[in-house]
Amino acid sequence: MSRIKNTFFAIILFSPIILLNCTSEEPLEDIKYNEMKYQLSVNPDKMEKFDYLGGEKTLTIKAEEIVKKFVNDVYQPNSDEIVNADFEYSLEGSDGFTASKENYTIKVEVTKNESDERTAELFVFLKDKPYYNTTIQLVQEASPEFFIYELILSVEDMLIFTSEGGSKNITITANEKHMKKEGDDVVELEVKQTPFKIELTGDVFTKNLVGNTLTLTTPKNDLGYVEHTGEITIALDKDSTKTITLALIQKGVPFPKDHPFPLLAEYNVGPTPKVFTDSHDNDRSGLYIQSTAVNVCPDGWRLPTYEEQSYYSPGNVNDRIGIYGKELEYKIINKTAYKYRKIGTFTETTPPNNTSRLEITARYLGDVAIQPGLITQKEWWDSNNSGDVVRYFPMPGRLQGGKVNSFGARAFYWSSSKNPSSGNPYHMSINNWDIYENSGYDGSVGGPARCIKIVNN
Repeated sequence: MSRIKNTFFAIILFSPIILLNCTSEEPLEDIKYNEMKYQLSVNPDKMEKFDYLGGEKTLTIKAEEIVKKFVNDVYQPNSDEIVNADFEYSLEGSDGFTASKENYTIKVEVTKNESDERTAELFVFLKDKPYYNTTIQLVQEASPEFFIYELILSVEDMLIFTSEGGSKNITITANEKHMKKEGDDVVELEVKQTPFKIELTGDVFTKNLVGNTLTLTTPKNDLGYVEHTGEITIALDKDSTKTITLALIQKGVPFPKDHPFPLLAEYNVGPTPKVFTDSHDNDRSGLYIQSTAVNVCPDGWRLPTYEEQSYYSPGNVNDRIGIYGKELEYKIINKTAYKYRKIGTFTETTPPNNTSRLEITARYLGDVAIQPGLITQKEWWDSNNSGDVVRYFPMPGRLQGGKVNSFGARAFYWSSSKNPSSGNPYHMSINNWDIYENSGYDGSVGGPARCIKIVNN
């Protein structure tokens, strides 16, 4: 390239002056400059798929810095300078995928898939120019092989131990089943035992595992009426959703088999002899003179004796249970704690008082000595109460001279025994003032019959 140079000469001869213009060419310097370009590509460039067995694949990275040369605004392609550029990567997604960088490749590895499809994203970018980037999707197919876990116990409900203590066994089946889908079928490849853990709560219970048999043991209950509770929890190590918890209960000392109170019928004999009523309403009880009452109990039942009634109704008038002005009263008789609760008002009313009754709750204490004041506490009755026995005694009044009086206010529950001194039959007397065994009336007064079950020793 050149430029034009104009030169002017003046020739002076004789006037006038003559100017001559001579032209010539002068070479120019080239204008040169560089332009920086960047390039990033990954092969493959969109998605990489893995089968469920896992394995590794290598991705080739092309990361370049290109210096393009221009001379006088004209690109000189044969003069490019290409330099490898540094790059980085990040991997996010399902567990099982890992990646490592080596020179200008990235090796992606994935473990064997034993569940559903797994996915991840490989993000590749230039270190100095992070806005040059690309993302590769990684997909591993779902496994046709899968595992089923099962936990089965030989006991499905709570374990109940008697007050005498002892041992109970639980057989534990804990399996891992290796399965595989083959078309529309599922094939069982292998079954093997899978680990499990056991957690036990409850101070009196101990455990011992031999193979798959778990033995739970508790000693004799030395606290009498007190129940002991606990839990046994069994869970699979590989599948915590497979967890079973069983309640453990050691009962308190039970009522002796010949204790009269639990043997009492739930309801009175109704107006029809030998037929129990099904209600505690006062007008549903039959009223019988004592000589008839001894024969009105259904087969297998009889009237209680004076001694049997004395288990829950003090046999000595001086030891009577005073309930006047009280809703609750308490008594310990023959190793048994009793709670007496008045329901309704023990008075004759108009209209007739049909729902008044006495509720008696009994708890056998066995040989455990307790302070009498303890049984007056609500908390004491609210706990350890699964062995308690409750009976309701309606207040149907008395039949005298062909007329019912004191309806809703009192009751005479006949026994089969008579006072040897007076010859009058004993009865359990309940009224608004007290509860005790009485023999102040002859047998001609009509009263209800509460039967007791006949027990063959």
